[in-house]
Amino acid sequence: MGKSGIPAWKFERLPARAESEPGQPRHIGTHLGGLVISSEPLTCVTPLQRAAKGCAITQCDKDTVEDLGLIKLDLLSLRTLGAVEHAVDMVRGSGSGTRAATEPGFDFDRIPHGDRATYEMLNAGETIGVFQLESPAQRALQTRLGADSFEDIVASVALIRPGPIQGNMVEPFIVRRRGNAEISYVDPTLAPILDDTYGVVPYPEQVIQIATTIAGFTPGEADRLRRRRVRVAALALLGLAAGKVFLFDLTTLTPMARVGSFRGVGLLLLVGAFAYQRLRPEPLEPATPPRT
Repeated sequence: MGKSGIPAWKFERLPARAESEPGQPRHIGTHLGGLVISSEPLTCVTPLQRAAKGCAITQCDKDTVEDLGLIKLDLLSLRTLGAVEHAVDMVRGSGSGTRAATEPGFDFDRIPHGDRATYEMLNAGETIGVFQLESPAQRALQTRLGADSFEDIVASVALIRPGPIQGNMVEPFIVRRRGNAEISYVDPTLAPILDDTYGVVPYPEQVIQIATTIAGFTPGEADRLRRRRVRVAALALLGLAAGKVFLFDLTTLTPMARVGSFRGVGLLLLVGAFAYQRLRPEPLEPATPPRT
């Protein structure tokens, strides 16, 4: 330090300046499919600038745009939809370069959800090429799950995610569904919320329902809690329900202090972090800033 030529007072300020850096943006990037929607011109709500490719982008990150009251959507393309459309064209015999129609009147939307041959294929684990169900973990799950309804397929997609796997929910779901174990709940109040999923929590909207039912969160606050599960902000949100829930160390998901009777907050944060929503999620009220 003495040979650097830098005044000592600057070194004295360095720790304080360094402490203020975490969480600050390093650079400006453009989300591949991120859109914001406003009821008034965006220039009245957020500063804008031109991205490298010429499109207009906000100068705020994904959290700040919500604090500004903007609605954020992620619209991403899916190649599987293109493959399905091509398959439909082949069956109908429409489209360029397709062979003779095998069923000209085929209607994709009329495919029955209860097709027995399809479920037999799933139960045999023959799902290579089936969107969302072709990974080794999914193929192994399908042979044990014995899906016989569309809801079973939806649940299986949600189960093979980091949250439910790390939360040890896959095995209880399977054995309870097959009737080999009793369905139990951390708290009896959870029964109406978790009845369809045999007492386990594979869906993030269930996390929101539990936070609102058990801890008195508004749906908006509960959704913020779910999304901020690994941040210090999550602990502040837990403070909204002081006297009703546990405070958890979100780096290890171990309890720090008991402030109430409900024992599942850490697990909920874990599930909410890495779970898939159902295909037909219930509408939520807009996220609101934490109460002071």
